[in-house]
Amino acid sequence: MKKNLIFKTINQFLNILSKRDHAQLALILLMMLGGMLIEMLGIGIILPIISFLLDKDYIEQFPLLIRFIQSIFGDSSSSSIIYFGVLCLLVIFLSKALYLTLYAWRQNSFVFGVNRTLGERLFSAYIKQPYIFHVNHNSSRMIQNIIAEVGMFSGMVMEAFLIIIAESMVLFGILSLLLYFQPLPTLIISGALIFFSFLYSTFTKNSINEWGAWRQIADTLRVQRVQEGINGIKESLLLGRTKFFQDQFNTQNTLSTNINAKQSFVLSMPRIWLEFIAIISIFIIVFVISIKESNGIEKILPNLALFGVAAFRILPSVNRILNSSQQARFSIPNISKLHKELQIGVPKNNNSKSSVKIKFKKQISLKNITFSYPESKKYILRNCSLNISAGECIGIVGVSGAGKSTLVDNILGLFKPDSGSINVDGVDIQNNIRSWQDQIGYVSQNLYLLDASITSNVAFGIPSKKINIKSVKKAIKMAQLDEFINSLPDGIN
Repeated sequence: MKKNLIFKTINQFLNILSKRDHAQLALILLMMLGGMLIEMLGIGIILPIISFLLDKDYIEQFPLLIRFIQSIFGDSSSSSIIYFGVLCLLVIFLSKALYLTLYAWRQNSFVFGVNRTLGERLFSAYIKQPYIFHVNHNSSRMIQNIIAEVGMFSGMVMEAFLIIIAESMVLFGILSLLLYFQPLPTLIISGALIFFSFLYSTFTKNSINEWGAWRQIADTLRVQRVQEGINGIKESLLLGRTKFFQDQFNTQNTLSTNINAKQSFVLSMPRIWLEFIAIISIFIIVFVISIKESNGIEKILPNLALFGVAAFRILPSVNRILNSSQQARFSIPNISKLHKELQIGVPKNNNSKSSVKIKFKKQISLKNITFSYPESKKYILRNCSLNISAGECIGIVGVSGAGKSTLVDNILGLFKPDSGSINVDGVDIQNNIRSWQDQIGYVSQNLYLLDASITSNVAFGIPSKKINIKSVKKAIKMAQLDEFINSLPDGIN
């Protein structure tokens, strides 16, 4: 069951990424391999340098290296060998710094590129859905998914995934190097790290999974409570109900922050206990090497230096792997959620390029319109028929819930009838919804204004460079708002 969940999560993770993201991910993985080799080289060079400093005859084992040093410095004296060693260290660590800088740039470009494209894909999928989709889905959940869940995926899931792979490569490379020089101490250390990792994962996995699910629910409800409180501020102030909305938000906010605090505490534990394991490991290494090496301190110190330098890299790697694995586990609900939401897809507009053009000159005819909302057994409209002649002014009246707004939304083409048809001059509007809607002037019963200029609101959804100012002024004059807007300090701007 656990393996199935892991494979399912990895498969969902990869499916969330685009084909272009897969290609960039392959490049990142290749660069990780290069980083592992550089880390191995940087640590591996410590042993020969320390050995030479303790034993001047050590370099005699490498005649080719001696001749190379002579070709550079003119001799192979101790000072020339030291200069050469220092030069090698500078070159290696400078190359490492430059390479890791390039890798960090590529990784961050990749992660934030995924953030951008994933947010755009999800917003595009939502905003292009039929109106009925938005009637049946909570807007706060969509906002939460586009902003918070996408941000979490790129900032936590992607980062954790890349860290686990990169640090695992580095850890494997360093331990392989240590295993070559000192097998027994390396095996002891590796066993201790594996045992600690197993205990840490076993004791925290269930809590992390539960917290991840509750975090997603709490964060979604936080957004919802804020929207409800702000959107209903007029009624809330009038009726004195602000405390209700404040309490509703505080409940979810407290739950979310408590969960994050617990997760942060769990993530801080590996670093604390790994330091303790490091101290114990040093004593074990000294004990094992001192038993094996009977030729004095000259043989022990190089190996201790090697393990000391390696420890500075191993312990942070293990800490980051453990933290990232917990972050990944915490984010499983996030991966599942985004994978599910992206399956919605962008609906195909089958009549956007239809040759059928709808022009309203004579009559709108509704023939036996029947409509019900999805997952509802109740018909809001049943066999409704109506004729509206061009130039005719009509009013639709009825009690609340009778279906007045639903009827208008069907006429507007926002809803598609379950049966029946709506014809304009004998042409079914479903043959070219866009052509029909381009002729409609619509004033909603719910006021909605962009946080922008009057010009942008009048020319709703048209890019500023394409706005026809004459048409804007004409519309303002037809609405008898020209005198009022001209009296404003900024006018239509």
